[in-house]
Amino acid sequence: MRLLPVVAGSMCAVAACAAPAPDAHESTKASTHSIVGGSASTAAEDAIVLLNEAGGPGCTGTLIAPNLVLTARHCVTYYNPNAECGAPLRGELGTSLITVSVGVYANAQGYVARATKFFVPTAPDLCGADIALVALDTDVADVTPATVRFTPPAVDEVGTAVGYGETGGGRRRRAGVTVLALGPASTSYVTKGGQSLPMNVPANEIATSESTCYGDSGGPLLDAAGQLVAVASRGLDDRCNDRPTFWTSAAAHEQLIRDAAAAAGHPLPQAAGAVPGGRNTATGSSDATIGDEDDDEDDPRAKPSKKRDAGVVSAGCAAGRGPVDRSFAIVAVTALAALAAARRRRDACL
Repeated sequence: MRLLPVVAGSMCAVAACAAPAPDAHESTKASTHSIVGGSASTAAEDAIVLLNEAGGPGCTGTLIAPNLVLTARHCVTYYNPNAECGAPLRGELGTSLITVSVGVYANAQGYVARATKFFVPTAPDLCGADIALVALDTDVADVTPATVRFTPPAVDEVGTAVGYGETGGGRRRRAGVTVLALGPASTSYVTKGGQSLPMNVPANEIATSESTCYGDSGGPLLDAAGQLVAVASRGLDDRCNDRPTFWTSAAAHEQLIRDAAAAAGHPLPQAAGAVPGGRNTATGSSDATIGDEDDDEDDPRAKPSKKRDAGVVSAGCAAGRGPVDRSFAIVAVTALAALAAARRRRDACL
């Protein structure tokens, strides 16, 4: 699945959530369902793993400790796709549904570990808090965990996006991804054809240039030193080409990440410093705590209804559904609905 579409990856990040008119120079649909303009990843990036749900590929994640994966919250949580920011959230999936696979061409059947516990923010919705940690039942061997950078990136800083996509073509990466805005911010994305698309970036989120697509949810934005600075959340509409990606900042959720690592038995060292360059290092902060384990598949809070899935699109690039009530519209309707559709499609194949 991709990111909930934007403000994922979880919402429509524009003052009005209507899908923008297509540019003259692009197709009305994304031409790729993995990292846009990406190239093949290598074994050097094996800390970036495939997160599987119910025996099928689901999201991308990053191993930040031998038994701890950092990903997007929408990858492990039931939410309301018909409300802004997914509220009310309905609790996390049963941990028994989640497994992790490793390697450039990782597949769900070849998983190496199972989830035992989720750690999620205390935030009541996904806006600025689309982040989660997954504790595993065993340490993943022969993989060096990625380093998390707890200083925010700067506008104009350049990084690398990595994800598995949904096409089964293996893990891919795209360097040269530029940070366009740090939330809270109201700005515009200008397409290659000159079209200006309004986007509101909420606190604790980062908007970058074109990079991710379907199946890249939860994947990392890496800085020039290879440190993880953010987690892929969503896209702007149903296209991936020539559209921004919205990411949840790791710096904004430092305490949650550190608490999860300590609980998993692998406390993180002090954070590495920021990479020089850029012109704005401000970001919002977030109160976060450890979420309770939810491994009861019969828990009614964690059961998606068919009604909830109706009319949903993709999990990260979703078409807009018309204007919303608030001017600061980080409407999760399309983006959140996207994830539900991806889950529904997978379920039909199981």
